[in-house]
Amino acid sequence: MKKVIPSKMRKIIASTTAEVFKEAPHYHVTVKIEARGIFEQAQKNEVKPVDVVIYHVARLLKEYELLNGYWQEDVIYLYDEVNVGYIVAVDDGMLVPVIRRADELTIKEIYTKRRDFVSRTLAHKLLPDEYKGGTFTISNLGIFPVETFTGVLYKNQSGLLTLGRFTTEKPCKITLVCDHRLVDGYYAARFLTELKERLEKGEENT
Repeated sequence: MKKVIPSKMRKIIASTTAEVFKEAPHYHVTVKIEARGIFEQAQKNEVKPVDVVIYHVARLLKEYELLNGYWQEDVIYLYDEVNVGYIVAVDDGMLVPVIRRADELTIKEIYTKRRDFVSRTLAHKLLPDEYKGGTFTISNLGIFPVETFTGVLYKNQSGLLTLGRFTTEKPCKITLVCDHRLVDGYYAARFLTELKERLEKGEENT
């Protein structure tokens, strides 16, 4: 048997995910979407499909406040800002740069910020403050032939959206992971239903 000493980053990931998973009662809801509208919006704005998703998610979070908050000591806290974290895989772990006030940005602005964050994260040039303060997180494995997956919530967050591979050939799946202490299934289903409608419509909602 080979013994491996984990890196500092891996130890932090192990500690935080174990803590949140133990504390928050996770559940997940998955919906199928026709991705043609997403690709149309992405092509129109010269961005990637994930930027379209971030754009619509951020705006919906202003309406679905419970998904932009957290539970602590029998109190629900709702954030004033919508700061969307986007998971970026790095050596032996991951970092989550935060797109601040994402609900106030255009799709093009989101694309520019996300691309810059990803580039600097991979080059180990992300500043500490740039991966703090997230209120909701998006995880994207769409570059792989992964149809659907779930994840572990982040500390002081009640929602995580996971994205599988997008294609126009067949329905795609997006999954919402929630903290059941403040987000019930009906609430999560309503959020996903409205997100599905906006993404499939093929136009920006203001």
